[in-house]
Amino acid sequence: MDAFYILFCMKLCCFTPGQKWCYITEAEVPSETKAVSCAILDDIVDIHLARPYFTADAWTAMLSLNSAKTDTHVWVCGLCHQNLDEDASLVCDACFTWYHLRCCGLKQCSKRANWICSVCYTTADI
Repeated sequence: MDAFYILFCMKLCCFTPGQKWCYITEAEVPSETKAVSCAILDDIVDIHLARPYFTADAWTAMLSLNSAKTDTHVWVCGLCHQNLDEDASLVCDACFTWYHLRCCGLKQCSKRANWICSVCYTTADI
């Protein structure tokens, strides 16, 4: 998992429109946990990889936001936005968003090693 994917999950950008690199400031860090993708909580994601792209105050805000997201998070389906609970579900191997099988039109998990959601599939150069 690289730092740019983590920034994508946080809906943050460290480039200006002219493609100049810049630090993410505290004002750019979302204030509400719902503004942050659930993918940031996946075990494979290490938010500390993104540390070099934040100012000190922004990083403190980022850690606080991540902690609040962890404490209050309920896993929800990426399509219907309902709680996953104990329902059969699977995760997209590209964006780490979880989905109910029924919402994806599946009766059982994919037998393939990797599964890609329709959003990632339609936006990828496959």
